[in-house]
Amino acid sequence: MKNRFSLSNRRPGGRIICYKDEISKYVRLIENESNFVMWINISSQNTKLDDDVILGSVYIPPENTRYSSSDSFREIENDILEYSSRYKYVCLAGDFNSRTSIDLDHVSSEHNDFDDILIESSIFEENSLHIPDNLTCPTTRENMDKTKNNYGNLLLDLCRYTGVYIVNGRIGDNITGKLTSKNAATVDYFLATPDLLNIISNSDVLHFSNLFSDAHCPLDISININTTTCTCNACNPRTDIQPKKEQIKKWNLAKADEFNEYLDLAKIETIDNALDLLTDDHVNLNNINDTVKNIGDIFVNAAKHTFGTYNPKKSDKRTYNAQKEKSNKPWFDNECRQKRKNTRRTQRLYRLCKSEENKRIKNQSEKEYKKTLNKCIKKYRIEMRNKMKNMKTKNPKEYY
Repeated sequence: MKNRFSLSNRRPGGRIICYKDEISKYVRLIENESNFVMWINISSQNTKLDDDVILGSVYIPPENTRYSSSDSFREIENDILEYSSRYKYVCLAGDFNSRTSIDLDHVSSEHNDFDDILIESSIFEENSLHIPDNLTCPTTRENMDKTKNNYGNLLLDLCRYTGVYIVNGRIGDNITGKLTSKNAATVDYFLATPDLLNIISNSDVLHFSNLFSDAHCPLDISININTTTCTCNACNPRTDIQPKKEQIKKWNLAKADEFNEYLDLAKIETIDNALDLLTDDHVNLNNINDTVKNIGDIFVNAAKHTFGTYNPKKSDKRTYNAQKEKSNKPWFDNECRQKRKNTRRTQRLYRLCKSEENKRIKNQSEKEYKKTLNKCIKKYRIEMRNKMKNMKTKNPKEYY
């Protein structure tokens, strides 16, 4: 987590990137000096793409506030130019507090005067600012928010200078450019370089949830990693992994006699005769493997008929995660579990029937759940503080 600079006694907010523990070895934090963006590198060994993915989490404070800074877009722009020169897949997501309307985020070929000025700069490569020939998505974008502010102009300039594109209003379920904040404005964006833009299969703005934000809707991006795959052996997906087949039930000593009856004596005699005919000159690896396989098949078939088979079930990760969550969060009591259960029920109900009444019930349950969590956390911290204070006085040995 990276915090914003502090201008008051109250600790400000910041950015945080969460990812599953199973891919932690493929994710690396990129150190940078900017207070407005947090970068990570996602290895191609995990994504199976032909290059690493560079992802930035952005928060730019609203303009005309005590936290706003004129350097915010310039710092992000410098980072994009640096990373896009080394990596194909660079993207940013977050709250830019920018309203861009439907203005172009790239340099049109009709704007020759502006283009001539940019090409004179050594920073930009020739034709790097024009629309790539292989771009598969629309060159124009939609936006339900028709307002534009000063930060919106700065964001559009950033896109034109660095060659990244706004995904909102271009692809998939969000092709209409849905609103992202308070159902009144679009200030949250997903930006991507052309190579990454071409493999994005869907984008969407999810429904607002009181659990995760006070005003913003989550952005959902789907990437088709099968479009461009890595050719190196380390990144290729394994093809030797087969789905689990039916398995034989455990040995039951009470059925030992029944097992003996199912042994195929004819096949045993055939194997015995074949072994008698083998001489040292004719013994090879194939003969040995075939014989071992035939003997194994006899025992396997007898076991199937005697003990039966079953299809292995997937491990129930929910139970494990619930136990882990319970052990890691001592403040999460029965009241929290009940509120969580009710919240999930109302969320499922709203997904099935997206009526205004169900939406109101869902939002209310999320607020109650969040309120309960905050109350339990506060209560736990007070109890721990009192416990440590008493321990320091009455049992200093254990305290230290």
